[in-house]
Amino acid sequence: MPKLKCWAVVEYERDIYLPPKLRRACLQGEVYDHPSDRHEDGKRVCTSPIMITDLKSGLKDRCIQTHNNTYHLEGDPDPEWIEFLQNKDLLDEWKDLL
Repeated sequence: MPKLKCWAVVEYERDIYLPPKLRRACLQGEVYDHPSDRHEDGKRVCTSPIMITDLKSGLKDRCIQTHNNTYHLEGDPDPEWIEFLQNKDLLDEWKDLL
């Protein structure tokens, strides 16, 4: 199973005409042990869209299923993502899962 380090949850699509509730999310981070030869260890990637409906429960288990793979989240999230959450007053919603 591929692993992501220094990970974050980000928008998959940047369509300004798509309402926020309809936008899909993906994971971004440094990938390790990916089955594809095109992803060397440590390469920064954006995954295919997250497929689970309850992202927070997946984060608690540290395994997230995307359209093409399941990723194991290792270590701490990306510090820039944490800073983003703090700046948007969203950190309290996520802190139990990080």
